[in-house]
Amino acid sequence: MARPPAQPAPAAPDPLAAARAQLARQCPPPAALRPQAQALRDGKHLLADLELRQHLADHPDDADAWWLAAQASERLDRAPQAMDQLRRCLALAPQHDAARFRLVELLLRDEELAAASAQLDQLLSQQPAQPLFLHHQANVLERLGQGEQVLPLVERLLATAPRQPAFQVRLGHALRVAGRHADCVAAYRAALRLQPDCGAAWAALANLKTHRFDDADLATLRQWLGRRSLPEAERPALQFALARALELRAEYAESFQLYHQANLSLRARIRYDAAALQAMIDAQIQGLDGAFFARSAGQGDPSPEPIFIVGRPRSGSTLVEQMLASHPAVEGTSELTYVGHLARVLAERRQGELGPAHVAALLRQPPQAWRPLGQDYLRRASAHRHSGRPRFIDKRPANVLHLGLIRAMLPQAAIIDVRRHPVANAWSMYSAYGRGALSLQELGHYARHYLRLVDHVQRLQPGRVLTLHYEALVQSPEPVLRGLLDHLGLPWDSACLRFHENTRQVLTPSSEQVRRPLDTQALDHWRHFEPWLGPLVEALGDAAGYRLPASGLSA
Repeated sequence: MARPPAQPAPAAPDPLAAARAQLARQCPPPAALRPQAQALRDGKHLLADLELRQHLADHPDDADAWWLAAQASERLDRAPQAMDQLRRCLALAPQHDAARFRLVELLLRDEELAAASAQLDQLLSQQPAQPLFLHHQANVLERLGQGEQVLPLVERLLATAPRQPAFQVRLGHALRVAGRHADCVAAYRAALRLQPDCGAAWAALANLKTHRFDDADLATLRQWLGRRSLPEAERPALQFALARALELRAEYAESFQLYHQANLSLRARIRYDAAALQAMIDAQIQGLDGAFFARSAGQGDPSPEPIFIVGRPRSGSTLVEQMLASHPAVEGTSELTYVGHLARVLAERRQGELGPAHVAALLRQPPQAWRPLGQDYLRRASAHRHSGRPRFIDKRPANVLHLGLIRAMLPQAAIIDVRRHPVANAWSMYSAYGRGALSLQELGHYARHYLRLVDHVQRLQPGRVLTLHYEALVQSPEPVLRGLLDHLGLPWDSACLRFHENTRQVLTPSSEQVRRPLDTQALDHWRHFEPWLGPLVEALGDAAGYRLPASGLSA
């Protein structure tokens, strides 16, 4: 008998927002600085900055003035100066938690994870139960690959607000990464008991490849989706969950319609410019020519340690990473964000779509710029390395948009393009919550231009970008792996075939799949939805005609 959907509990106050507000209240400006503080609130940033400079010239030991000056600098888009001012404040007032936490946020914006973690350690030593500090430190340590420290932090976070559904979901994520499947499911179910329409919990359960919804779950999802009172913010996640459940029951037509409705809703919430992507790819194909690669040849850092795994999400890249990370000479890290960050630094842009400006920034770099950039990348990546193994993996699919930058700053680094049938790959993204916000046409368009870029670099730099085909790897793992290891200059090790025994932390939704032996049954699963994928196939054009090389590898 179906369970009637429970009434949602009254919305609980957001403990992170409350903790942030409490932090702000801890540092009211002294009377002498209230005019400058008011000027900041009124948007008179230049005035506040000028008056604070004058004040600090006479009172260089005034920590509160340094705190306000940092706020003025930040609002005037002078982040490096703001960080220096925050450090001056903290040197004078080490207990100024608001200044230290703001320094953490700026360090995170600059992708300085290790430095941010050190500052969070200091904050937690003073306030060990502050939710905001626990939340950020758990996220930072997870990104740094220190998974054994994450779960205790999340458990402490949950203890500060046991009835907060978002914290129960966060606990579930930490348990999933730790490989504790039953406990992970229990945490997500606990979130649903607190908030029966919690989209994050429903979507998380749906994304667990080994979890199946029962008849009562399906009835509950249908009833919630039939309610006008269901918050629109939660609806797409519930649609994904029901679509996944119906897919597993071979009810493909209704499953597709639900996936489609959910993606339409999510697409409306994001900014994406297909023309800008095409313009950026066109600029790379035009600008990253033989002359560029000749000018930059040998100028970067010569380290052979990095192995970049690039391509598209849901292409099989996590499987390749797990196999390589099972080799005794290779350490798996995570999807590092540093290449994209350095590209934005070169283009002097903090956010926004990648475009021709990023390519122009590459082209105007003098040859002597490349080695310091490579060294900067290696410095940042070193915070993720804990095993002492000589090689390491950076598995961030979007780095495929930065092949020119990688080749220039790290010329000896390996680049592995993991490729899957483009229709299967796009469908896997479209049917995974959090991965498929683009339309089917846009996914096809993106894939077509990604393939153009990789093909261009492979023509100009033969042997430098190795394409590994997922289907060949799954069907004939040993010969494909032997070829891959030969390309990397590594000896054969059978541990790569026992990748599912590797207990390393895996952050992506594929974490469960790579803890199980290979299974070829899912290779053609997308064909169940083929009647509705015409727009995707049309957008792919010639790229939809997928051919596997005999070896499973091509360069």
